Amino acid sequence: MGKRMLLFAVSVGFLFSIGCGAGEVIPLDIRAAQPPVSTKADRVKVAVSVFEDARPDNDVRADKARIGIRTHVAGGESYFNIKGGQLGPAVSQVVADYLTQRGLDAWVSKAGDGKSADITMNGRVLDCRAHANSRMGWTELAVRTKLAVEAINQADQSAVRMTLNGEGQDIKTVFDTVDLERLLNEALNDSLKEFLQDTNIANRLMRLR
Repeated sequence: MGKRMLLFAVSVGFLFSIGCGAGEVIPLDIRAAQPPVSTKADRVKVAVSVFEDARPDNDVRADKARIGIRTHVAGGESYFNIKGGQLGPAVSQVVADYLTQRGLDAWVSKAGDGKSADITMNGRVLDCRAHANSRMGWTELAVRTKLAVEAINQADQSAVRMTLNGEGQDIKTVFDTVDLERLLNEALNDSLKEFLQDTNIANRLMRLR
């Protein structure tokens, strides 16, 4: 009887430990990858406008910062919000940082900043989600991003338009927010990598390859 009671207590304790945190709001940080930055003096200048948060359910979303949930083994959910509280500005900063790290001179434009650009980039966030589904012994991670981007060449007003998709899945024996952040950032950065691979910049103009 003593051993049974001990095993029962251990099992309950284990379930409680993996179920704790339900109802918690956890911030997720998105950021560009970190390769060497170009040192060219005359880099192409790109002004990135703040992206619109255009997720389908955004009009009825109670918390605009919400991008996902985690279901717990013992019941209940916790929630993932974008760090900083605003998805559009966060994605815009990632785009600007990514382009800069790939040899362009990019920044998030602000009204009255007085900067001139060779290319202006607008965009909409059509999807951005990060979910974790915890089961007995493991947690399934799943992320997805979708951006609609438009790059306008200021010299001739021609434009490049693309829809960028990113996604990823993983399974972890122990859940850690860092793993979900990594997966989300990989998906977003891979979609931006695809954007640059499918375009070419010559004479300060961006064209599709």
